[in-house]
Amino acid sequence: MIEAMDGRTACLLANHGMIAVAGNLKGVLTRATEVETLARQYCHTLKIGEPVLLPDAEMDVVLEEFVPYTRGLDDPDWEFE
Repeated sequence: MIEAMDGRTACLLANHGMIAVAGNLKGVLTRATEVETLARQYCHTLKIGEPVLLPDAEMDVVLEEFVPYTRGLDDPDWEFE
């Protein structure tokens, strides 16, 4: 798990769920919700066939473009009760 988390804020644990880290509880819940949503979308994608994965170089570009959307994840605009 330590190796999987290197440079990341969440990872899936085979047959055990996932782990997410952030600066506060809101951030952890936001990340965990995002991972669950993406996992659900991937499962639905598999139902219609094998997905076409982007090459690593193209994924690097996508991830770089995604950075602005990650701002505020540690302090989302909702309250945890």
